[in-house]
Amino acid sequence: MRKYAEENRGKEAKKKGLVILRAVYGEEAAVGIAECGVDNAECGSGAEKALDVTVALQFMVRESKLRLYAGSKKDYAGFCEVGEGAARKKLYVRYAFNGSVYELEVDDAEPVYLPAFRATRLGSEEVVE
Repeated sequence: MRKYAEENRGKEAKKKGLVILRAVYGEEAAVGIAECGVDNAECGSGAEKALDVTVALQFMVRESKLRLYAGSKKDYAGFCEVGEGAARKKLYVRYAFNGSVYELEVDDAEPVYLPAFRATRLGSEEVVE
C-alpha cells in the first residue's frame, strides 16, 4: 500500500493534483491533538485514540479525487477501530490541490469528497505544509 501511495503522491504532485499531506482518524478529542503529529499506532492494540491514515487516503486517490461514502471509516483499508467504541470519531485531512493547501474535518459517518468546497483554504503550497 505504501509503495503505491508514494507513487500516486508523486504523480499527483507533478500535475498539482490531490496530495494528502496529513490525515488523522480517531476519537474527536484525540484527532484535534494529533493534527500536529501522531505516530501510526497498530490496529488491534486497542490503546490508540487516533491513527495516522495519510498513506491510506493517498492510496485511494484516483484522478485527483478522493471519495469516501457515508458510514464509518473504520472498515476502509488502512483504518481500524480506534479508542473506545462509544466515543465520537472524526477524520481530519490536510491536502494540497492546484497549488493551495486546505483542511477539512468530518464526523465518522459523513461522506468525504476531495477536493471539497467546504474545506478551509490555509494558503499556497509554498507557504503552508
